[in-house]
Amino acid sequence: MEETIPQPLPTPRYPIVNEFPVATLAPYVGTSAEALAWCAANRVESIADLRRNMRPQGRAKQSNCPEVFRAEFERLLDPPGIPADWPLHPYARQRILQQLAHDIPLYSLIRHAVSSAEDPWAAFLFLIHFEEDFRFHKGIGPTKLPLVLAWRDEMRKRHERPAEVMGREVLEGKKREYLRAVEPVRPDRHAPLWKSAADRGAQGAIGTIRYAGRAVDGANHICLDTATMSYTMRWPDWAFALAKDALLNDRRLFVVSKGEPVEANLLEVHLLEP
Repeated sequence: MEETIPQPLPTPRYPIVNEFPVATLAPYVGTSAEALAWCAANRVESIADLRRNMRPQGRAKQSNCPEVFRAEFERLLDPPGIPADWPLHPYARQRILQQLAHDIPLYSLIRHAVSSAEDPWAAFLFLIHFEEDFRFHKGIGPTKLPLVLAWRDEMRKRHERPAEVMGREVLEGKKREYLRAVEPVRPDRHAPLWKSAADRGAQGAIGTIRYAGRAVDGANHICLDTATMSYTMRWPDWAFALAKDALLNDRRLFVVSKGEPVEANLLEVHLLEP
């Protein structure tokens, strides 16, 4: 029997596509109901999940995805147009990055401008439709100002002006720090988690996620800040999913590990209440 050579997967022009839910992009690229049903049955929720399942695996170098869906799934891996053309991401902060992914020179400037906002999407719409003095913002001087104004004009065509006039106060409200003090733990709230760690001869820690992302090889990377330390490390998929939820929803994590909470030592990860 002639062996088939595994075909390489398309490289996304915009890596942010990996953070999108399959259900969000499916209507945009015309994914069939049958292909979506396969994703649901196999717990393939994000584009990153889909890419992992489509990679050749095992000794036979075969994909977990049915070949009949390959063409449909490849359109999901690298949708046409720029990310700003795609359906809006369900999470506000990812939605903002979606509007900036095609304009790298302005990426960090606009992110910084909305970084402290309680409602980042409202702050983003304020910049587009109501901000009159962009020089107020750090990094936007005479050189960058024409680029920002051109980008603003493009965004005005994509996003409707809010009915209610917004003021600059929408840019404030949430003060995020890289290292935040952890609130004292009350025994009646987290005692079972501390006991679980002690019973397993392990350590427990409460912390926040500074960032969570993926490398080109599919590895998950996170940065965990506790009251005393900051850890940059790889986490397995089951723990990375909780880290991502914690970052997007401004929640804390309770981590149980034998030694430092790196991948090999990790035992439990719990999402705590707001």
